[in-house]
Amino acid sequence: MPKETYRLADSTTVEPLINQWGVWSDLIAPAPYGMHLEHYQIKTVTSYLENPEIHLKACRNPKLIGGPFVDIPAERADEVRALLDSMRGQRANRELAKAITDVYEFLAREAKGQSLEPFYARLPESLRGYTELVYDYYNHPILRLMEGPLALLPCVSETQYRRCADCADARTCELKSLFRVLHDSTVRILDGWTLADARGSGSLPATHLGALPGKRANRRSSVKESSPKKRR
Repeated sequence: MPKETYRLADSTTVEPLINQWGVWSDLIAPAPYGMHLEHYQIKTVTSYLENPEIHLKACRNPKLIGGPFVDIPAERADEVRALLDSMRGQRANRELAKAITDVYEFLAREAKGQSLEPFYARLPESLRGYTELVYDYYNHPILRLMEGPLALLPCVSETQYRRCADCADARTCELKSLFRVLHDSTVRILDGWTLADARGSGSLPATHLGALPGKRANRRSSVKESSPKKRR
């Protein structure tokens, strides 16, 4: 049979997904993503599985458009259940959300205008070094979250190393090797970035992730150069 081809309309858009949800800006950074996962996605999907029919009826009610409802046929509930299991398995993101929530709760109870300095000692480990405690304009205590390490996996971080919970052998882990290359390439790009580059008058560092089109560096050489030297 001849292979069918299709032409997309000019108005077609491509929408990336996270957990099968459309990617909003608050689904990208770790902290808001973890909060959205824990307090919205999981709760909404759990509610759907408890009674799919109510969700389907709500989705067809104009007065409830935009509410926390799932518009998926009941016969596909097993797929939704599998999605819920995968979301519940994102332990690091959920623990981060819990840590943020717990800190906000004890700040709301105990911070009444006094110095916030003593509260730093009570921060959970996952927030230490990445959080600033301040009072807002109305004298309410809040936490400001700062970006974490460049490493996308804790086992790759040089300053916040932590073995992955499900790691069988860190020495032979191919995923760790990949993310080590990503980390080292990111460092090389940032270290070589100048104001001239920001203005578009410079050139990117020669890594296979950041090389200019047509001048992409060889993958093997980049991996070799960016890998840490073996100790003798």
